[in-house]
Amino acid sequence: NVAMDVSRTAIRLGAKSVKCIYRRRKNDMTALPDEIEGAIAEGCEIVSLMVPTKIEDDGNGNIAALIVKPQIIGKYDRGRPKPYNSDKPFERIECDILIVAIGQEIESKHFADFGIPVKWNMLTAKSTGEISDFDGLFAGGDCVFGPSTVIKAIKAGKVAAGNIDNYLGYNHEISADIHIPDAPY
Repeated sequence: NVAMDVSRTAIRLGAKSVKCIYRRRKNDMTALPDEIEGAIAEGCEIVSLMVPTKIEDDGNGNIAALIVKPQIIGKYDRGRPKPYNSDKPFERIECDILIVAIGQEIESKHFADFGIPVKWNMLTAKSTGEISDFDGLFAGGDCVFGPSTVIKAIKAGKVAAGNIDNYLGYNHEISADIHIPDAPY
């Protein structure tokens, strides 16, 4: 869902072309089907069975292209077919902006070793974002509730920001201060 949110947002902010590169088939995506179809309806192209391998620059430190390796479908792995490198050559996808949008698990072992409560590889936080028994420690987003949508992560960030502000003795109004353009449909 994160990749679909990012793709749709890029389109709504005026991107001329948006491609979502994915190493598996479209029907193997973990994003909700409505999110995928919504992104496609708004103009996102899903480029499936491609693994990003290298970022090419233009010599001035700007991105010029993403180099990808075509994949083939293999045996099932955790409910989905696992992709493998095909014998096809690498491909070059020109771009001027690259947004990495991957929902992933965190490395929680070090937090647990420090005594921070961890359950199912996620930090355990109160609804306020506070970590129990750790005064002044807050967490939110994917590290608390796992991979989800950008909207849910933004909400968690605002909740944590408001509660950190209160913890520090303030009571500021937390605002996004951005204009959200209308969807083009």
